[in-house]
Amino acid sequence: MAVTVVYGFYVLVLEKPPARRVATINASDNLEKFNKFISNVAEKTKGGLSDVDSFVIEHVSEKWTKDPLLNTEKDFKFDKDRPELAQASSEQLGITYSGFLQMGDIRMAIIDGQEYEPGDTLQPSGYTIGAIYPDRVIINIRSGKYKVTVPLEETQ
Repeated sequence: MAVTVVYGFYVLVLEKPPARRVATINASDNLEKFNKFISNVAEKTKGGLSDVDSFVIEHVSEKWTKDPLLNTEKDFKFDKDRPELAQASSEQLGITYSGFLQMGDIRMAIIDGQEYEPGDTLQPSGYTIGAIYPDRVIINIRSGKYKVTVPLEETQ
C-alpha cells in the first residue's frame, strides 16, 4: 500500500504533465479545399439538372401516397389444388397484417398492432403463426390442419 501511495504522490506532484498537443488549423488550406469542392460541384451541374433530378427536387416535399420501398402489388389467391388454404379467408378471420420486422434470423409480424413470431398464438382468436414473409403471413387454424394466407396491408 505504501508503494501505491508513493507512486500516486510522484504522478500527481513531482511528474511534469505531458505537453498538450494543440491542433493547428490552417484556414487557407480549408478555404482552398472548400473552393475546390464548390468548383467541382459547379462543373458537374454546368449542363443543368437531368429530368430525373428535376422531378425529384420538384416532388420531394409532397406526401407519399404509397411507400416506394414496399412492393405489395402481388395478387394473393388461394391455391385451388390445396383446399385447406381456401377453407377460410383473411377477411373472415378479421386479421390485419400491417408490418414486417427482421433482425438477423428472427422474423416478426405486426398483426392487429401486436408483434408475433412464428409459433406464437394470436390473441384472442387462438390461431397460431405458421410462417412470416415480408408480403404475407401464414396463419394456422386448428393446430395447422387449415392454413390461411394473410397479405400485408399498407396503413397510413
